[in-house]
Amino acid sequence: MRKTDTEMKLQKVVNAIDDKKGVNILAFHVTEQSGYTDYMVFVSGTSTQHNRTIWENIVKELKNNGLLKPTVEGEKEAAWILVDAGDVVINIMLEEVRHYYDLETIWQKSDPVSIEPLLSE
Repeated sequence: MRKTDTEMKLQKVVNAIDDKKGVNILAFHVTEQSGYTDYMVFVSGTSTQHNRTIWENIVKELKNNGLLKPTVEGEKEAAWILVDAGDVVINIMLEEVRHYYDLETIWQKSDPVSIEPLLSE
């Protein structure tokens, strides 16, 4: 089965996160629940510098694959960096920030995406 452009973008994002050792990567297919994106990705970094490294690698990977540069917020403080790549939105958070906001519960009715198959391709 051929992947859509959005699924390919999700795969590039997940691999860019994994390359920089992002912790506890979760992704949800949120098309039916969201009016602005298809996939919501969550990952924890171990420090603000780690968060920045993950963010920079995502942007680099998207650029290297001819995809538009995403909008980024929170990169200065880096406790929570939001990367909006249109059909894929990535939340890079320190673990304590991720736990505090618990955003995954908002998307719990959405279909979870298995990360492992994305990493093996």
